[in-house]
Amino acid sequence: MSLEEQIQSAVKAAVAPLVAELEDRIGQLVRVSAEVQKARYSDDTLLNEEQVAEYTGIKPKTLQQWRSGRKNLPFIKIGGAARYLFGDVRRFVAENKQRVTDDNGRIL
Repeated sequence: MSLEEQIQSAVKAAVAPLVAELEDRIGQLVRVSAEVQKARYSDDTLLNEEQVAEYTGIKPKTLQQWRSGRKNLPFIKIGGAARYLFGDVRRFVAENKQRVTDDNGRIL
């Protein structure tokens, strides 16, 4: 193995745990952010596309496609801008929860 390859290998080995730790922390922040939003919003609070994307993890582009296809998540148009009622978003998430079952229908 060349010196350059040894250096690359050592750098990868040193950086990998740091990257994993950062990914964990980012995931924790996203979950905390979603929980803060739950506590902050009432069902009649209007959310913009970015807020819905952050809360649900659904990309803004997907939300745009759903609006044009008139399916899935209800929205309101106000002056050309799409807005979502938090209660509708919360219900949408709850209604789309998937359960994994075995062949006998028991939840795993």
